[in-house]
Amino acid sequence: MLAWTIFFVVMFVINLFAFPYTGNKEKQAEKVRQFPETVEVKEDWEYLLPELVAVCACESMGDPNATPQQWNKDGTIKYYKGNYGMCQINKLAHDKRTKELGLDVYKSAKDNALYANMLFEESGYAPWHTWSGHCWENNESIDKSML
Repeated sequence: MLAWTIFFVVMFVINLFAFPYTGNKEKQAEKVRQFPETVEVKEDWEYLLPELVAVCACESMGDPNATPQQWNKDGTIKYYKGNYGMCQINKLAHDKRTKELGLDVYKSAKDNALYANMLFEESGYAPWHTWSGHCWENNESIDKSML
């Protein structure tokens, strides 16, 4: 009998810690309402440095005032002559490095933007200037000292 009493006391204590009493449902709902009503979700292009928005808009849309796009309307990735995504990252030149960094610039718009930011920090506008500079170099968001 003593063994059963000890067993039930131990089970009660375990349940007390494993499933603590949290009060009534109204108090629980009150705690949930403490979280923000909305969560800010970034658009893919919002991961770009401000200096790159016009560049990647030209690369992906042909217009420095457009919104950079990773995907075509049919859901396929923006692609032109070995270049992928909103910032047209060249696969031949950058594939090994992006994989080493654990970035998938072909399937993730965020990774495409983050890798473009890294290229910009290292080389300024040089990776894009030859190919699309005519489209964006006179845009007001371009830092002329980086050309």
